[in-house]
Amino acid sequence: MPPQISLKWRVPAYAQGLLIPGSDDTFAYIHWVDGDGPTLAYWALPEADAEANPSSTVNAAFEWDGRIVVGGFVERLHIRRLGDVELVIAEIVGGVFPAQYHNLPTLADMREGVFSRPADLEPADDDHTYPFVIDVDSAFASLAQDALVSGLAVDAVGRLADDGQRFHEICGLPLLMESLTLLASD
Repeated sequence: MPPQISLKWRVPAYAQGLLIPGSDDTFAYIHWVDGDGPTLAYWALPEADAEANPSSTVNAAFEWDGRIVVGGFVERLHIRRLGDVELVIAEIVGGVFPAQYHNLPTLADMREGVFSRPADLEPADDDHTYPFVIDVDSAFASLAQDALVSGLAVDAVGRLADDGQRFHEICGLPLLMESLTLLASD
């Protein structure tokens, strides 16, 4: 039986039918538009007890709050106007982290003795483009420009824009940036 993915947020009308769930032997995931589109979220499946019941399938259920965490590089910056609003669209080429990933340790993490980002955790599928919509006058726009010019890796967190914002009219996958982290070069 394939895993169940519950959406814990209101999916915008333009995105209805474009969130494509899927799974393989290891992961459950959501893609944008079709199975080859960018991965928006994924979860590791629990391992089946192969010795006890080798023909069993894993029944798993996951919740997604619509948060997308991307790791990669800013490849392009676009300036667009929508009505009276000037916007920067930062195209980040990379992949997503697991749906439950936070790039800063939470209070619960620290209580468990986790005080930093896991050094070996890398984004999955590192060849998709994720366009993040940013207000032209924000610190996000300045940092995205710095990352582009310096070639620094970034982690970006965002969510699909609401219908009323109309960002889907200028960008096919309008992700509103909620946080941006620049990573030091090696």
